[in-house]
Amino acid sequence: MNDGDVPLPATQHLRNQYGMRQALVCEEFELLRDGNPFVEMDFALATTEDLWLGEAKSNDSLGDSPKVRRREAGKLMEGCALVGAAGLILATTKAEWSDTTVEALKFEIAGRRKAGKAVPKVSLLTGLGTSPHLARLTI
Repeated sequence: MNDGDVPLPATQHLRNQYGMRQALVCEEFELLRDGNPFVEMDFALATTEDLWLGEAKSNDSLGDSPKVRRREAGKLMEGCALVGAAGLILATTKAEWSDTTVEALKFEIAGRRKAGKAVPKVSLLTGLGTSPHLARLTI
């Protein structure tokens, strides 16, 4: 009902990527800020070099409006910054992420750079369950 099955094929695919074969995997957890829940993450992969956090969806969007998409993108990136994660992976069963979600991610990255905040590497994993494809988001 809440896409709880999507992180499993996402982490399975990611663990087949170079450098992630020996990764430790964690599913579904919340990050706290000042002792309060801040952002929910669907999965994490920890390698000997890096920590990657992820969000997994069966749809192609982080929200129903530009405001919600930007807020969610911001929370996910801030969550990465809070724990020192090298990157954020957004995974979906759809063939691609919606243009509006990609725009929200790019908007947040640009804003974080302008403000001098940490910006995680962002990768998009699409086509889970059919033909997975992992690509780095570039601006």
